[in-house]
Amino acid sequence: MTETVKYLDNLDSAVTKANEALHNTVMTSAGKINQNPNLDGFKLQIREV
Repeated sequence: MTETVKYLDNLDSAVTKANEALHNTVMTSAGKINQNPNLDGFKLQIREV
């Protein structure tokens, strides 16, 4: 059971970090959702860098 809890804690941490990274990508510095129609290409470029 202890290993299952560790695994789920690690999974939760990874999902939280991924959600924060996605949030930082799609939001502007003013805190609004980025309306750029090329945002999908921008996200891909960020991942490759």
